[in-house]
Amino acid sequence: MCIHADRSLHADCPGPRRSQLAVLAFALAVASAGAAGGGTVVTGSVRAGGLERTYRVFVPDRPQEKAPVVLVFHGGFGTGAGAAVLTGFDAQAARRGFIAVYPDGIGRTWNAGPCCGPADRLGVDDIGFVSSLLNKLARQHSIDRRRIYATGISNGGLFSYALACNLSGRIAAAAPVASTLNTECAPSRPVSILHIHGLDDQNLPFAGGDGPRGFLDVDWPSAQAGIDRWRELNACPAKGTSAVPPSRRPCGLPVGPEPLYSSCRSTASVTSGPADSTTRRERFGSSSRPTLSGAELALSGRDVPRAP
Repeated sequence: MCIHADRSLHADCPGPRRSQLAVLAFALAVASAGAAGGGTVVTGSVRAGGLERTYRVFVPDRPQEKAPVVLVFHGGFGTGAGAAVLTGFDAQAARRGFIAVYPDGIGRTWNAGPCCGPADRLGVDDIGFVSSLLNKLARQHSIDRRRIYATGISNGGLFSYALACNLSGRIAAAAPVASTLNTECAPSRPVSILHIHGLDDQNLPFAGGDGPRGFLDVDWPSAQAGIDRWRELNACPAKGTSAVPPSRRPCGLPVGPEPLYSSCRSTASVTSGPADSTTRRERFGSSSRPTLSGAELALSGRDVPRAP
């Protein structure tokens, strides 16, 4: 469920700390169409599940004719506006011509299975919220309904997995960061997914279990178990290949043995993103320069996963 990370790779990254995010941008497969310039930030709301739900949208000045959509989900205690600052996807959207969407969770949380916080306790229908939001975006903008992608960190990553499981008819690919598959999953079709995780994550450990710095008393399933489950769901072969050849790893990225499972059902493929010892914040943003690393990294567009 990776997005063909062995093709059409171009990078000019500012440093190794943020180079992990280049993989995220690459995995989301927001294909370049030569767009450049700025854009417009729009805040809005949509009624879903009996609640007024809010969001932030960045629309580039020069969107693609049918613009891809990237849904960016904040972590627990975060906000959509904060995720925009942390990830720097606005700059990518302006350059690449896609629409970046930053929804807000209820109580700053997402209902992602048996987690997390107010959204879980209140039984908030976040899947329904995203579906309604996509309907509204489709009415207001010329979007490519076959190129809708999701990413998020921690609780937002958990919810990205939940979307891939429960809204697979609309989500072409997802790139969860510092999270795991913690719920039953029965997608209606294959969904490409890249899992990105730091091996030193103390909140939600890659190996699973209750993280020593976690905010919840949860015995998390391992990230590898989720990766294996998606490999099964996408009917991928048991043995994978190297996701990115060493000669083409961006910015000297110290990548671990993250296999790429291709030749899966439909056009889906599966991989786990670079497994090194960076922290979760370095995976998704930098406090010193909160921009998306690998700003020049993009796919040519030939191999972008699309929904049927």
